[in-house]
Amino acid sequence: MIEITHRIVRNTCVLVLEGELMVPVIGETDLELIEVAWGQVKTILSQSNVKHVVLDFSKVSSTTSLGIGWIVRLHTHLKKSQGEVVFCRVSPSTLTLFELAQFDQVFRIFETEEKALAYLQR
Repeated sequence: MIEITHRIVRNTCVLVLEGELMVPVIGETDLELIEVAWGQVKTILSQSNVKHVVLDFSKVSSTTSLGIGWIVRLHTHLKKSQGEVVFCRVSPSTLTLFELAQFDQVFRIFETEEKALAYLQR
């Protein structure tokens, strides 16, 4: 299960994800968890009227293909309004997964949140 906390910095929402993106909990399927997480993020985005999202992966322990699909869904949602998703603080093992999935070809990945925010404020 993933926990999501957020804060707003100018026109950007920093989402700090913690846990496993996405692993089933007893009685729930991956798809149900994806929809719950998507609902949380969609509510945050609509209430804060932000253009961009920084995904802080410093506390993400693992991910699945559905987790990657969730990220693509967020990317598609923001792209419709000329927004962008970028990553920061991605662990070496997750970075390897991102490279295999060619995320590094689509998404900007930064070492720090400060660098990610600076890029989005350009």
